[in-house]
Amino acid sequence: LPTALVWELWSAVLPGTPARNAFSVEAMTWRLFVALGQLPLQSSPALESYLSDATDWRRFDLARRIAASFDQYMVYRPDMLLGWEAGREVTGQPDEGWQAGLWRGLVASNGDQHRARLHESFLRALSSADGLPERLSVFGLPALPPAVFDVLRATADWVDVHIFLVNPCRAYWLESLPDRTIAKIAGDRDPAE
Repeated sequence: LPTALVWELWSAVLPGTPARNAFSVEAMTWRLFVALGQLPLQSSPALESYLSDATDWRRFDLARRIAASFDQYMVYRPDMLLGWEAGREVTGQPDEGWQAGLWRGLVASNGDQHRARLHESFLRALSSADGLPERLSVFGLPALPPAVFDVLRATADWVDVHIFLVNPCRAYWLESLPDRTIAKIAGDRDPAE
């Protein structure tokens, strides 16, 4: 899977990359479950209201959802997480403060070896093919997150990277067909639909 490949590349280039991801959804879920039980909730009335009469199951479910969001932030919004670590509010959303506080707590208790930080470190540290495989071949992925693509692009400066796609087209394939072909495919239906 792309995440495992990227972790292997980080490990090859960045000495000290942990063998296991302390910021996996599963690991973060349990840490957040504990943190949500100890959190001073005055900073977020919505969170306080949600957790005021929460059972352990409800708190666990919230922890799992927040962990999944943090996991997505590491892939799609690493700038936001790194900003939170630096003590900045990034989006200016009203409930950003409690998320930033939870994230800073996770980093304080587990170190900063998470995907957003490793990604940034990898892009800065990659200066030769040392430790990298001779060639990378990636097959059949319909989409790659920007962070994964960045790693592959940076790696391609030093080794051959081949990405094999079923349909290597930037546009949606059906939208690139001539109108008369779309009408033929549509049959009795409205071609615009």
